[in-house]
Amino acid sequence: MFSMENIDRKISGLRKGKNMTQMELADKMSISFQAVPNWERGNSMPDIAKLPELAQIFEVTIDELSCGAILKIKQLIEKPIAFLSSYYFI
Repeated sequence: MFSMENIDRKISGLRKGKNMTQMELADKMSISFQAVPNWERGNSMPDIAKLPELAQIFEVTIDELSCGAILKIKQLIEKPIAFLSSYYFI
């Protein structure tokens, strides 16, 4: 569901689409210069608290940035809640 491979490609593609170097992105986000290459190689992922800033820099939604993973997670959470709410008053 939540593929680091897709997210690393997405970050790399969006960064290159903005003609931005890895160092420029790191500087813009006030993070270490090693973080961005690690994201793009799939060795790590951006901290969830950094996703809104990253999405703003790339002018995309957080869901687009996460390749739809946020929406999928939301749907997985809402499905059992909808089922339970039909039987219980939640």
